[in-house]
Amino acid sequence: MSQKIESEKMFVKEVFTNWYRIPEYQRPYVWETDQVIELLDDVYQAYQSNPDSEYFLGSMVLQKKEKKEKDTTYYEYDLLDGQQRLTTLFLITAIVRDLTPPTNQARVKVCTDAIFQMEVPDYNIPERIRILFDIRKCVKEFVDEYVKTGGGTQEIDKLIKLTQDKDVDISIRNMANAMLTINQYFSNGHSIDGFFKYLSSNVLMIYVAAEELEDAFHLFTVMNNRGIKLRNSDILKAENLAVIVDENLRVEYAKLWESIELYFAEDFDNFLSHL
Repeated sequence: MSQKIESEKMFVKEVFTNWYRIPEYQRPYVWETDQVIELLDDVYQAYQSNPDSEYFLGSMVLQKKEKKEKDTTYYEYDLLDGQQRLTTLFLITAIVRDLTPPTNQARVKVCTDAIFQMEVPDYNIPERIRILFDIRKCVKEFVDEYVKTGGGTQEIDKLIKLTQDKDVDISIRNMANAMLTINQYFSNGHSIDGFFKYLSSNVLMIYVAAEELEDAFHLFTVMNNRGIKLRNSDILKAENLAVIVDENLRVEYAKLWESIELYFAEDFDNFLSHL
């Protein structure tokens, strides 16, 4: 690898002080009800068994990029691995914001800041969302309407319709289903107060990041070989799309790959495993 590798552990409340992008070559958000409940249960059970303990949730592989906006320099991280967990945490944070009573403005503000940065013209601070979903324009629009906007996660009837519409992008269907699942989880008697405090301050993730895309993809591959379960199709897709310089062409081929992957489902990864 040509560049220095950055690695650090962060609690969830620290994770959402950074800026992330889900690039066009990433696969969709694919977690279904079982995976979402498993994450919620793991955190809740860790909280109940020992509220002072730390709980390791997983890792992220990132490409670190320097960005400039309105004379401000900041870092944005492309997610190569860890999208499913990070997106689910993002949705949980939005739902906690919307289920928190108005009397607890401190928590509402903390959750809002973890979702996006509000524009402050007097301070020359632009509006910016914590996770930029560049995989699809329609996914960006969904996140703006149902995640970024206060109360959006409680549009239950609309979310149900999105899960039932087969013409809707798969990421949107699965994110809508995840939001319904998380809402139901908390309505079933699981305490938001204890859960969110533990999630924010006791649950941690580890990230590794490189500035060069080639190095970041190498990390992606190496971590797969050392036991973090990534599919062969994910690796091959990432490595192939990484060499396409033209952004529009890369997006076009990413969509083509995704359509093939959706058509063949698990058979696609099994086929690539044989190769």
